[in-house]
Parts: sequence; structure tokens; C-alpha cells
Amino acid sequence: MRPKSNILISSKVNTSIKGLHCEESVYSKSLARLFSSYTQAFNKVYSRSGPLLESPFKRIRIGSEEYLRNLIIYIHQNPKDFQNYKFSSYKAVISNVETSISRNEILALFDDKENFISCHQKKIDRSQFEI
Repeated sequence: MRPKSNILISSKVNTSIKGLHCEESVYSKSLARLFSSYTQAFNKVYSRSGPLLESPFKRIRIGSEEYLRNLIIYIHQNPKDFQNYKFSSYKAVISNVETSISRNEILALFDDKENFISCHQKKIDRSQFEI
């Protein structure tokens, strides 16, 4: 399971991972258990209760490469200064440093690195990602 893109901001975590689209997915169940375990440990350490995230874990089916490209851009553009945001996979994709991100797959979706960067300069219709 290698993420295609991700971002960590104070109110949410967005990631796109191949294989999360079905209810029976082992990845989906593993992520749900990870979030649950982290929440329980955090609550124990800080003597609190309740969820850490505003809404429950959600997943959406990615039906086309165009939707996936726009989703990756949407995830990266969440912070205002996304090119320099340290908790984003954007820099990992455009750099040559070792990463767990599927860099070659992502760049192939956008044809090349230059087009990846260019596509990120354009604003996308964010309403298609509201769930």
C-alpha cells in the first residue's frame, strides 16, 4: 500500500491510496484500526474521551484518471502555501529524495514533472470532493 498523495493539516488528514474503494478492503480496515488505536492511546495519555477527528473515516471510489489527478491536486492545494508546506507529499513528488509516495506513478498520471507542477498552479473545482 503506497500512498499517491497526502496532507496533514490541523483539522484533517487527506490521502489517496490505491485499493481503498471496497468495504472488504484490508487497507480500509487497517486504516480504520490505526485511527481507532491512535485515538484510544491519545485519549489515555491526555485523560480525555471521544473522537479526535471531526468526522468519521470516509472513502470514495475514484472512477477515472482525471478524477484521480484532480484529487491529488485538491489534496495538495489544501494549505495556502502548499509548495512549502512540510506535511504535504507535494515536495516529495517533485524532489529526488527517497520517499514512500508512488512518485513515478503520480508523474506518469500527469505525463511528467513539469506538467504536474503546472497543473498544481491552476485552481480546481473543489465542490466535486465534498463528501
